[in-house]
Amino acid sequence: MPEDGIGLVEAGFWLASMAVQPWLGRRLDVLGRRRFFIAGSFLMAAVAFAYLVVPVHLATMVPLRAVQGLAVATYLTALTAWVADQAPPGRLAEFLGIFGVTGLLGATLGPLSAEKLFKHVGEPGLFIGSGAVCLVGALWSPSLKDRLPRHAPSGPVPGYWKLAGARSMRGTLLGSVAFGIATGSVVSFVAPFLDARRLEGVGILLAVYALASGATRIYAATLADRLGPSRVVGPSLLLQAGAMLTISFLAPEGWRAMPMLLLAAFLGGTGHGMVYPALSALAVLRLGSRFAGTGMSMVAASADLGSSLGAFMAGYLVLFLGYPTMFIAMGAVVALAGLVFRFVEERPLPEPPGDRGLSPAGRGPDSTGLRLEVLPPPDQHRQVADRLGGQAGALTVGVAAGQESAHLEGGQAAGS
Repeated sequence: MPEDGIGLVEAGFWLASMAVQPWLGRRLDVLGRRRFFIAGSFLMAAVAFAYLVVPVHLATMVPLRAVQGLAVATYLTALTAWVADQAPPGRLAEFLGIFGVTGLLGATLGPLSAEKLFKHVGEPGLFIGSGAVCLVGALWSPSLKDRLPRHAPSGPVPGYWKLAGARSMRGTLLGSVAFGIATGSVVSFVAPFLDARRLEGVGILLAVYALASGATRIYAATLADRLGPSRVVGPSLLLQAGAMLTISFLAPEGWRAMPMLLLAAFLGGTGHGMVYPALSALAVLRLGSRFAGTGMSMVAASADLGSSLGAFMAGYLVLFLGYPTMFIAMGAVVALAGLVFRFVEERPLPEPPGDRGLSPAGRGPDSTGLRLEVLPPPDQHRQVADRLGGQAGALTVGVAAGQESAHLEGGQAAGS
């Protein structure tokens, strides 16, 4: 297919994945995760086999790729939310990182085995093999059981778009869109670019990308738990932008191309391994465990929006300006988003005028009995301030004499 056709087909995948997320996120929180990742896994297997019989044409590839995007979105979002349910307090990003490593094992073996299958047995063997792998996963998925919540949800349930529009979610959604732009641009066009330069090694590139991502993911996830996820996202996006810039300078043929290719794979994989668990953990921390499914769907939808925009814009940039200029331009967009993320996420809130000169305890009403002052982690200040109506102070809880405990709804969202 021509480059602009490839961009449209890939955009169909990401747009379908994005479109299902508002519907999916709320149902994951209400109905549980299990039924959705089971259905998504079987649909993934069916689509993989369908490539055996569907002709390669824009009118057929766009809808088929869209159905595949729907299947992957349903499966991956539900399973990621299921993993978040299993994480103990203070280790959310670490658990999501470990889960990501298992997926990256498939991302390492997939391109290498696909390249070999295509070379030796052609398209039928490629799609039969990928469909069989998906089917094995689908048959295994019913063995996972949903983890029931410890407390039944109480209070009003805000809508999906109201949660997405919350001030505390702006940085998370921006970072997810930028991550998607990097993914959509590279995944859609690195193979045809290497082919145009008469270079082999797309399997090696994606395998090293996945290995680098897996090697850094657990360490980066524990770092996100210690420092706060928002401190990890900006540098990760800059690494991905560096990978795209490196790809743009690949030499045609010759021995010099391979070191540049490996460097690009290392930078991109390291950035990927750091940013995705950090964004997922940030979404859950911002919304609270009660809306973990909604938070995961927002990250996925924003990343899919970025991927569809990245694939669509990259296709036309290649058509008119060529591959190197496209990778430079898209890398600049991702780098700029990483810098804007730091400004959006880390700028301090102005102190309310009436609170100047008062200690945190002095801002609250007087109460009898003991007083407990809850100080959120630095990266959670804005979230807690939003929940307190814009006040950037601590939360003071009055406990009367004889009262043994006080239950705070949504307390998990403020961190351990």
